[in-house]
Amino acid sequence: MAEYRIMLVDDEEEVRSAILKKLDWKALGFSEVMDAENGEDALEKMERFTPDVLLTDIRMPYMDGLTLCERVRKTYPSMKLLIFSGFDEFEYAKQAIRLNVTEYILKPVNLKELSDILKRVADGLDEEIRERRSVTLLENNYRSAMPILRQVFLSNLIRGGVTEEEIAGKTGEYGIDLAGARKWVVAAAEIEKGQGDGELGLISVQRFLEDSLKSYYRLEVFRSMEDRLCLIAAIDEKNTQTDLISLLNELCRECRRILGRTVTMGVGHSCLKLSDADHAYQTALEALRCKGDQLTGTAIYISDMQLENENASSKAVADAKAYIAEHYHEPDLSVDVICRHLHVSPNYFSTIFRRETGKTYTAYLTQLRMEKAVELLKNTQLKTFAIATQVGYQEQNYFSYVFKKTYGVSPSKYRSLNS
Repeated sequence: MAEYRIMLVDDEEEVRSAILKKLDWKALGFSEVMDAENGEDALEKMERFTPDVLLTDIRMPYMDGLTLCERVRKTYPSMKLLIFSGFDEFEYAKQAIRLNVTEYILKPVNLKELSDILKRVADGLDEEIRERRSVTLLENNYRSAMPILRQVFLSNLIRGGVTEEEIAGKTGEYGIDLAGARKWVVAAAEIEKGQGDGELGLISVQRFLEDSLKSYYRLEVFRSMEDRLCLIAAIDEKNTQTDLISLLNELCRECRRILGRTVTMGVGHSCLKLSDADHAYQTALEALRCKGDQLTGTAIYISDMQLENENASSKAVADAKAYIAEHYHEPDLSVDVICRHLHVSPNYFSTIFRRETGKTYTAYLTQLRMEKAVELLKNTQLKTFAIATQVGYQEQNYFSYVFKKTYGVSPSKYRSLNS
């Protein structure tokens, strides 16, 4: 049995403490356990601790368990989601099914029942790894791979010289669902070979990428004429390039955990026409050439490398800080929003931002918002709910929670002590 990591999220400290102390986590297959008191706290901790399994209550302040699962599912597609709730309501169950939740557990749940469930989930993770590594399964998948003509067309697309008219005809003929996007992203993979697996090693990575991404993007994963694994993804109205790069980076990590091999992906500049996919592919290869030891096993975005090579990371962080200072009051200000503004990937932005400021993006934004809140408490007579809105918090209760966590007292108490 492999050992996995699990995160427990519940706003009731007694519940968390009982579960954490009374379960034999090692015997259940979990080597590391992290807890969080609400959904916001969980997402922040996931920047440092990426669990294999998330066990969360539904009813929590600031962010409920279903919203947390929805956010997690977008960023960590392989994570197993377990929900426990005291409410046997059809609507909750329906949402849980939509989010592909592994277990929906009704409270009260006894420790024996919970142990059985967690053991079953860990066994399922073991089986998933065995299946991914199964030579028999890989051979069957390989025999049912796309027809050779389809692969040749996609390979020719990234080599260049294919016209828009040919693309329109062949994508329809071969059932390639890429047309009509806002833009397209091309990526190229470099796969560290394992002993004696040859062809099947590449096929296992190909299938893993397809299975993990097909729910979120219209895409094709295929072999080039040079026998390199490549990807073309359509970026539609509801998708973003930065989200794709984040997912690819996470999937590189998952390839090492599940498949036992190192995969590095180069992500090129996007293109506005599929006939320009060859230029995007060349920049993806250029990104791969920048990998070095530090970036092996990650997704490398060409714009990040060009920024790094130009020693412009300090300016990028300065631009990010200026953007945050101008937009900190917007509730939906996120890493994704800033990365689209800077034209860099979230992973690279997080690295250079922490390197330059000594803080994570979340910690920096929270500190700035709290400082602005203090200014308003000292210099205005605005109510707490109005101050919360002005510094980017839609919920007054969550604003008060963060403020007290930062300064040790509530906003109203702080005002009375400093008036």
